[in-house]
Amino acid sequence: MASKKLTIGFVLDDGLDKPDGVQQYVLGLGGWFASRGHNVHYLVGQTARDDIPNLHVMSKNASVKFNGNKLTIPLVSSKRNIRSTLDKHDFDVLHVQMPYSPFMGGRVIANASAKIAVVGTFHIFPYGLMSRVGSVLLGLTLRVQTSRFDKVFAVSKPAQQLAARNYYLQPTVLANFVDQTKYLRGRKSSGKKIKMIFVNRLVPRKGCGYLLKALDYAIQKKMIEPSNLTVDICGSGTQRQKLEDFCRRRGLTSVKFHGFVSESKKRQLLSEADVAVYPSIGGESFGIVLLEAMASGCGVLAGDNPGYRSVLEDGSPQALFDPRDSQAFGDKLTAVVNDKSFRQELIKTQQNFIGKFYLDNIAGDLLQEYSKASRNRLKLNKGK
Repeated sequence: MASKKLTIGFVLDDGLDKPDGVQQYVLGLGGWFASRGHNVHYLVGQTARDDIPNLHVMSKNASVKFNGNKLTIPLVSSKRNIRSTLDKHDFDVLHVQMPYSPFMGGRVIANASAKIAVVGTFHIFPYGLMSRVGSVLLGLTLRVQTSRFDKVFAVSKPAQQLAARNYYLQPTVLANFVDQTKYLRGRKSSGKKIKMIFVNRLVPRKGCGYLLKALDYAIQKKMIEPSNLTVDICGSGTQRQKLEDFCRRRGLTSVKFHGFVSESKKRQLLSEADVAVYPSIGGESFGIVLLEAMASGCGVLAGDNPGYRSVLEDGSPQALFDPRDSQAFGDKLTAVVNDKSFRQELIKTQQNFIGKFYLDNIAGDLLQEYSKASRNRLKLNKGK
């Protein structure tokens, strides 16, 4: 690993107020690099947080809904502010989160000197027609800047394929990560009562409704004894009332709704759970929630969508299922609740491969790429 200390700027059109996947990616990597003596800055959209060092707000933002998620997009950024920030801090590398807006990320790239290496990470996999159309149009808009990137990564094969198809890029897959030091491995069930957990937004594509239908199927068929199970539902969203009503009508008394939980509460609940279930039906570019559960020692079951498959298909294909098939899903829940050997084998196989997703490994590889890109940029522009 290179010994030179780098000045690194993370570029993100959205703000850093939410604990979503891209925000975790940026702050997780930034914290790792800073702890090793590198000078880390964050060039971001409108953000209210004041606890992040070297935070530079580049734009005012407007809230939108895209790919089934709520996010913010930048209004037109000030060139003066961008140039002042770039000139003042003498960056070696700008790490741009992709896709980005031409009104903020695009302007930062356009105003970066030729000596600054530009690296990108592509994060998304679209869900729904509007998201797919929007992705194509944005790809056409950003095509002009493709040659400015020294290196582009994608967090998974599905994201890589989308970047190639719509954004005219050829990224290298470098997976997302989990900071395993933040997750606890509490005491798991030793008796008959199994603790199951779902942690995600309560919106249709995340699939909590499919989980409850499959659980109801298994209970009605007397495949699962309700007294042998507790189910923690953590998250908020448009479906919460509908899902709670379903549980009341069907007598699913083992299900408890916690609403939105803090990161510390989430980690506590994961540490106490035996099994985490994520029945998302699509729109996932990766599966950071799967890694968080595995880092807590849970066995993980996941919907067979491209992003989750990219995490599990090589090491734990038995964990994947079709969320829409209540019978097959119910059979999977029955196995993990009633069959201790199946549950233990699930955990064992997942623990065998999670290490490749640990933050130290991913950040170490990325740092080598930063150093290489920076050296090449300086060689190309020597004497200019």
